[in-house]
Amino acid sequence: MRAGDAVVGRLGGDELALLLPGCTAETAARRARELLETVRASPLPRTDGDLLPLSISVGLAHAPLHADSVRELYAAADAALYRAKRAGRDRVEVAVSPAPRPTDGLPRQRSVP
Repeated sequence: MRAGDAVVGRLGGDELALLLPGCTAETAARRARELLETVRASPLPRTDGDLLPLSISVGLAHAPLHADSVRELYAAADAALYRAKRAGRDRVEVAVSPAPRPTDGLPRQRSVP
């Protein structure tokens, strides 16, 4: 995905997380769509010569747009992933921004990952 600072980690089962520090939400969405197209265009050759089509479902979330903490970021990406799966798989879904929270006039503290 990106040499140097991208972090890929297995969360469990067939779920992976990809962290792109400093990436804008727009760039992350574009990169997710490019990854989807690359997987679609790369079938797995089987020993009998047949090609097995591959697909992925992507849930994308961006901090601070969709979350203020690592836990919220994971939850937002996970919810987007399951929307992609329920919508037929083989697609990218972007997290929904949370509703604004009531404020007492004080600046919100942001968690640092």
